Amino acid sequence: GEEGSREVVSNLSLTLERGETLCIAGESGSGKSMTALAIMQLLPQPAARISAGTIRLADTELTTLDERRMRRIRGDRIAMIFQEPMTSLNPVLSIGRQLTESIEAHTSLTPAQARQRAIEALKAVRIS
Repeated sequence: GEEGSREVVSNLSLTLERGETLCIAGESGSGKSMTALAIMQLLPQPAARISAGTIRLADTELTTLDERRMRRIRGDRIAMIFQEPMTSLNPVLSIGRQLTESIEAHTSLTPAQARQRAIEALKAVRIS
């Protein structure tokens, strides 16, 4: 590889069908976070890079998308639950407000539509 670089994840192949959920589990340092961040296109560039292969969502190659298009996909078509739940939500804001803000950021819904989608999501997991 390049001077000072190292391969963190190699020979990985995942295929999910529509509606399936993936949980990545493994030992500390095994590449779980790097894999998830690569899929979500959240690796810091150019420090981290995907040197070979593809990351596809349906017919879309994610590694070639600009940030604006990738932002539309994140949260709408793919999502990630980070390891530290205490840093995932702001304790000062309601969960509903945070969900609504996230939906607004990743979709073209109006604020009222985003709020309705957040309410539906909370009801789906029996939070009212």
